[in-house]
Amino acid sequence: MAFSYIPIGVDIEKIVKFSEMKYIKDNLYHPGEKDEINNVQMNQSDLWFFICWTRKEALLKAIGKGLTIKTESFQVSCDPNKADLHHSPDPYNQWRILNTPPIDENYVSSLCIGGTLKTIKFRSVNI
Repeated sequence: MAFSYIPIGVDIEKIVKFSEMKYIKDNLYHPGEKDEINNVQMNQSDLWFFICWTRKEALLKAIGKGLTIKTESFQVSCDPNKADLHHSPDPYNQWRILNTPPIDENYVSSLCIGGTLKTIKFRSVNI
């Protein structure tokens, strides 16, 4: 859950291998993202796949248009150490993708903001 006075999007995914991963990467990822995932060590490819997906989803949620924007039409970095947006689907806003603190080794999350925030606070809630 996220609260902000500027547009914000958050996505969290559990890292679980599933049969449609190759289809999603081949058909719904930007060519640059495919190259990043294909060139990483095999034991890191699932992590990079989910980092890429959570960054895409966080951006689409922040923009407010969801999957009406083709996910292959824009590029985010899949590298866990580089939260970059290479080609924005919405050139009229200053979108920033930010790394989030790790939840645990089985989950990845991403945050996207449309503007500048002085402070970002992350809190963990046990349910």
